[in-house]
Amino acid sequence: MRPQSRPHVLPPAPTPPTLTPPARVTKLPNRRTIRLILALTLLPAALALTASQIMIGQTIVIIFGLAILLTRRSATYLFGAAGLMLLAVLILQLTGHPGPAANATIYIYELLVLGVIALLLEEGVS
Repeated sequence: MRPQSRPHVLPPAPTPPTLTPPARVTKLPNRRTIRLILALTLLPAALALTASQIMIGQTIVIIFGLAILLTRRSATYLFGAAGLMLLAVLILQLTGHPGPAANATIYIYELLVLGVIALLLEEGVS
């Protein structure tokens, strides 16, 4: 007996996968990021503007520092503000205002002290 020959049938051609571009998702910054940016830009600006009046500047630093400490926010706010104040000191020195620059360095010191206290509270060191 002779085997029956079957007609040669080709399998269906595979369909190429459709390439859809990935959906582009624009991630907006959250409120915490916006607050951090505002705090880190407005505080040094306010302190640089009040650098000639040391009592006003120190009051701003104390209010800001206490707000950070009492609300248990990150010490990043204080360290970031101190870092930006260094730029303000540089600008004040370059523009020939040594008195306000000296006051701004006092603000930086106060911000760094408050930042260390906030960092110790974050880590739970008492």
